[in-house]
Amino acid sequence: TEKAVARGLAWLARLQTPNGSWEHGTPRTLDASAWALLALGGDGAGPFDEGEAAQAIARGLTWLLAQQRGASGRFATPLCRDVRSHALALWAAAELDARQPLPGLDAAVVRGQA
Repeated sequence: TEKAVARGLAWLARLQTPNGSWEHGTPRTLDASAWALLALGGDGAGPFDEGEAAQAIARGLTWLLAQQRGASGRFATPLCRDVRSHALALWAAAELDARQPLPGLDAAVVRGQA
């Protein structure tokens, strides 16, 4: 089972786009990226660990934080501006921040809850 999980996470990391997001054939990039980050982090990896999953998490979090809108704290992209997308992105950020705080991530999570 552990080998299957490792293969699945490696496959997920390979699907990451050069900008750090995941699209996977959907315009809902914010949603796909949040789910991918939750899956990668669910195996215990964090952005400061070594390995393919950790590198994908670090790139993904950098992309995710760039999608947060200034004063409102909302996570949004042109095609993902609804509450569901914001909640998924906030959940992913909070989960990963709880494992290994990344500079700026805690503040982003707090802003996102406002």
